[in-house]
Amino acid sequence: GPYASKLNIMKCSKTSCKIKLPKVEGSDAGKYMLITLAHSINQKEELSRFFSQATFGPTMEMLNSFPKNSINLNGFASWVKGQMNMTLTPPTSHRTMFRKHANNPITHSVSSNLHVPAHPCSQYARWRNYSFSARDDIYKFVNVTELSPGGPLLMSVNGIPRTIVNELKSTDGANRGPGYYRIETWLEERVGGRFTLGPGGGVRSFQVLGGNPIFYLNNATLDSYPFLHINLPPMSAFNTTDPIYYAEKFELNGGEFLYLLNDIFENPVCGTLPDGSYNHLVGFLASGEMAYYAGHIALRENTVTSPFFDTGIDYLSGPPCSNVPKSFMNIDSCVLAETSTACGPGFTPDISLKLNDTNIRRMYDLTGRYIYAIDGLSVDESP
Repeated sequence: GPYASKLNIMKCSKTSCKIKLPKVEGSDAGKYMLITLAHSINQKEELSRFFSQATFGPTMEMLNSFPKNSINLNGFASWVKGQMNMTLTPPTSHRTMFRKHANNPITHSVSSNLHVPAHPCSQYARWRNYSFSARDDIYKFVNVTELSPGGPLLMSVNGIPRTIVNELKSTDGANRGPGYYRIETWLEERVGGRFTLGPGGGVRSFQVLGGNPIFYLNNATLDSYPFLHINLPPMSAFNTTDPIYYAEKFELNGGEFLYLLNDIFENPVCGTLPDGSYNHLVGFLASGEMAYYAGHIALRENTVTSPFFDTGIDYLSGPPCSNVPKSFMNIDSCVLAETSTACGPGFTPDISLKLNDTNIRRMYDLTGRYIYAIDGLSVDESP
């Protein structure tokens, strides 16, 4: 009612509360009426409330599969213990989901092996059969030249051949022909996807008829540039990644790649590819198509069953410090790094620190670790 916010709870016991009621305004004979409401929930609602607190949210499968005779405090406690038992319930995490779907394109190693591309012959290695990627729409230009008078057109970026097309037209049917064009933003990463070029000089940009062209280069063009070559299995050995949907940008779909369903290391060329550097690698599919190695980061395995050893300050020549907080999931499987520099500082500071009571206290406040000092210790020789 209107006076509920003015109630003053004076004191409560296990069974009751004492409340001070304010005077009813405008009437000396006013009185209060206590209104009570009954509310109850069924078992499924109680279970749903529990899962809302203990998980990222219940699903109908979770609600229907939970034993009805366990929808109580003991049953909930038993479920929580089961979740903490990694044998009964293998752990899942956002980190695992992220690592599985990480899609950052990379074709060569960066900072030694901190960032390493997946091997082109490995399972899930990514390839693309379209000519231009989203990385091309950042201030890059495409040079369109005739391979022969009135013949097919070669499209190149930074002097590197990308594809050969029979013609270059805008969606209004106008013949654009040879020229030097700016690649506009929001390029769509799929064959036939949105592809816009801007001639510059105040001329209006235009969308290319047919969209992002399929990747194709003839033998003469391949021989004119030091491409790496490899024969790949047919298209049936690949699957396609789910596209990224940009609803706010022209309803675009991006990030579409072909990925290998299985390793193909039996291919002898796999062992000859330069380790960690797969720039400009062209694949010839047995079914007749061509593909360009798209590359993505190969994340190092660091799991409970296969922990990743770290080497601290030697990260430029080895793996980085990969420590994680101790928890019930890893307390029985943690391993101690075997290198003396593991997770150590990159340099030793050259400072003098007076070990007095004030500084010792400050170090404790900073680190949470005890530091012991001894007074009156005799020193025979100066250190």
